[in-house]
Amino acid sequence: MVVDRPLATLVHLRHGTTHDVPDCWFGVYGSTITRAISEVRPLFASRQHRREARM
Repeated sequence: MVVDRPLATLVHLRHGTTHDVPDCWFGVYGSTITRAISEVRPLFASRQHRREARM
């Protein structure tokens, strides 16, 4: 689903999880999550939603 792609990307970026976690949650293969993250991440970056370094 379209809504799941940003959510999977946010989970991956925010929690630093491997792609296995969203795979399990959304019931899809790892390649699907990898593709979703690679498509959505530039959209977040273009809107100034960049991940800040943690200290």
